[in-house]
This record gives sequence, C-alpha cells and structure tokens, in this order.
Amino acid sequence: MIEIIAGMMRSVFDTVCIAADRVETFRFLGLPVFPDIYPLCGPLGGIHAALSRCRSDRVFVSACDTPLIPPALIHHLLERHKNRAATIALHGGSVHPLCGVYEKSALPRIEEFLQASNLKVLNLLPVIGAAYVNITPDLPFYRADLFENGNDPESFQRIARNHRT
Repeated sequence: MIEIIAGMMRSVFDTVCIAADRVETFRFLGLPVFPDIYPLCGPLGGIHAALSRCRSDRVFVSACDTPLIPPALIHHLLERHKNRAATIALHGGSVHPLCGVYEKSALPRIEEFLQASNLKVLNLLPVIGAAYVNITPDLPFYRADLFENGNDPESFQRIARNHRT
C-alpha cells in the first residue's frame, strides 16, 4: 500500500519523504525516511518530524493507509491553501487531518502539544487556525470511498479488488 501512495506522491511532488518511527521498514522505497523526534507520538509526531526536517516551508501529509487519494485531490487542496497553518480535507462531515497541507509556522504549537502529550491532531487544528476544504460529489475527482482505509491485508485486498489503484 505504501508503494501505491509513494508513487502517487511522486507524481505530484518533486520531493517525497516518509516520517516514521521504524526507519528500516521503509528504506526499500528509496525515499528519505525521517524518524520521529518525539517517538511513539503517532501522526502528530510524524507531522512534526516532516515539518522539522523538510527544506520546504510546507508539507503535504498523507496517511499510509489511504491508497485512493488521487493527485487531483492534492492539487485541489494546494490551490486552496492560503495563509493558513494548515489546510485539511473535510469529507462527509469528517475531518481528515492526514490529508492536508501543513506549514512550518505550525511547528511551535505542534511542539507544545507533543510536550503536553496532547497527541490528537484534531485538537491541534482549531488552535492553529486550520482551514477545511469540503470534498463534495460535484468535484471531478470525487469518489465516495476516497478516504477508505486499508488497515489490514483483507481491507487492502478489498480496495484493490474493487478499485484499480
């Protein structure tokens, strides 16, 4: 699944990296792997590691278990990202904090959250003034299952069987 996501990200961005506690697990992709500076802090620790180590002032964050995110959705979010610490996908009333653009300007608040063991990205978003972009059926890239998770081999096989990714 990570190969599908890495390939899709490479089709959009010149630089792609992975933030992960288990560096060796992802070396086979040939991408830079940034270990978490705050280990075992989940996605917030990964967002922090990416923002801290990437040269860019912003990063696009994608979960490692959502292989159906198309490049057009990423471009849609990037086009709407203006002067915010984060721009995040909203779909069917659910916020998807692991599908969005984050700015380095959010780092101080992220560090505060990590140091306080407040690890929920959803708690961080309103504090940093995140913008939300509604992903609706009228968009040309829309699919009802855009954010379907493949968290185990069975769900990944179901996604692969039902959708050519």
